[in-house]
Amino acid sequence: MIIKKATENDLQEILDLQYMAYQSEAKLFNDPDIPPLKQTLPEVYSEYEKGILLKVLPIF
Repeated sequence: MIIKKATENDLQEILDLQYMAYQSEAKLFNDPDIPPLKQTLPEVYSEYEKGILLKVLPIF
């Protein structure tokens, strides 16, 4: 796998993946309102501007 710095173009995909990844936790706690499921694209963009977001790419 390759770890790279995410770009602005990656943010929607990162948010979508986060939403899918936290579905099981929301079910486990019977709480659909956990923060990762409520985060918006502007909030992810704000995090992106404040620091470094990383992404993992598979090696084929």
